[in-house]
Amino acid sequence: MLTLTCLGGAGTVTGVVVASSVYGVPGAGRGAHPDIRYQFSVNGQVYVGEKLTFGGDHSFYGRDPKPFVAQYPVGADIKVYFDPQNPQNSVLFPEHNSAGGNLI
Repeated sequence: MLTLTCLGGAGTVTGVVVASSVYGVPGAGRGAHPDIRYQFSVNGQVYVGEKLTFGGDHSFYGRDPKPFVAQYPVGADIKVYFDPQNPQNSVLFPEHNSAGGNLI
């Protein structure tokens, strides 16, 4: 599994939420998913990220992700963790992964 620790540490920067929504239906098939996109800048280069964690699926498996998504409204400042060698490799929650359970 890829983590920032594996990559030799993380850089951090303040970004801004540019999209915040939910897709899918709670309890249906794979469930509902948060869709949080964020923009940040490293050394003058602007990036847009959408990964919450390293890992794949961020389904809330029957739970409504709206309360989680509501914590990240468009325009809000947010801490972004990125790989200093490859800044487009970014996440919001480096301590979580698909094997580590859900975000809520």
